[in-house]
Amino acid sequence: MNRITGIVSAMLLGLLILVPVAAAADPFYEDGRVIVSVGGDITFPAGETADSLIVVEGTATIEGDVKSVYVVNGTVNLVGSRTDGIVAIASKVNLDSGSVVAGDIRVIATTVDQAAGSTVEGRINNGLDLARAALFIGPALFILYIGFVIAAIAAALLLAGLASRQVRSAEALISREPGTAFLAGLGGLIAIIVVATLAIVTIVGIPLGLGILLGFLPVVAFAGYLVTGIWLGDWVLRQVSPSRAQERPYLAALVGILALSVVTLIPFVGGLVSFLGIGAVVLMMWRTLRGGTGTPERSAQSLAGSTVS
Repeated sequence: MNRITGIVSAMLLGLLILVPVAAAADPFYEDGRVIVSVGGDITFPAGETADSLIVVEGTATIEGDVKSVYVVNGTVNLVGSRTDGIVAIASKVNLDSGSVVAGDIRVIATTVDQAAGSTVEGRINNGLDLARAALFIGPALFILYIGFVIAAIAAALLLAGLASRQVRSAEALISREPGTAFLAGLGGLIAIIVVATLAIVTIVGIPLGLGILLGFLPVVAFAGYLVTGIWLGDWVLRQVSPSRAQERPYLAALVGILALSVVTLIPFVGGLVSFLGIGAVVLMMWRTLRGGTGTPERSAQSLAGSTVS
């Protein structure tokens, strides 16, 4: 998949299913001096103090003093209160005549209604200084990208050395049943997310659900990505020199992961291709659980004998 984006998107999909349910059940959460309000309205009374107030899809009326205010798709009304700073995204911020913001108000797609007599000692920055942030975020993301590619190559080489037979079987599934592998990858990810979400909703199953979303799902997705890369590397090497063959696909792992890293720079293409590997892994797991093999042994041996690696 579009590696980090694809894996994180799958996790976020599960969270997007879960959050409305959890928010409807308990829209208000307080831990010490950090207050979170999701999907509801809250009034922070005069005379009270807090370090942070986070509002998501709701309205907060602040009469006391809050050091930092964060609001997403909501409304914040400051009524005679004081805060050091506000960050607002797709929201509305209202300051009455007695309110004081000692720092900056940083906004994206947000309107700020400042009554006469209110004080903003900092600035109202539109876009969270994205231009300056990009100078740091861009290089950081590039370094993260290169780091992931190096880690993926190392993992693929390790997989080729320790599980070459299973890798060959997965490659054979992709070559022989590409449509089935793709649908299995898509269906497998959806099924894993649904099972994890249902476990979390039961409250008792929260540890299991989080373990699936944060542990099992990324492992399956990453394994599928590696399998897709090795399969792609074998395909590339067959075009160059179809006569050479090695049992363990070390070279295919190196070439394939590098090639897949380039392909995934194209939006959506990398994700679609990687579903083949995920599907092959899911199919092998499913068929193994049913008592069969992931793919006929002869097919896997045939693939190994006809690839360059």
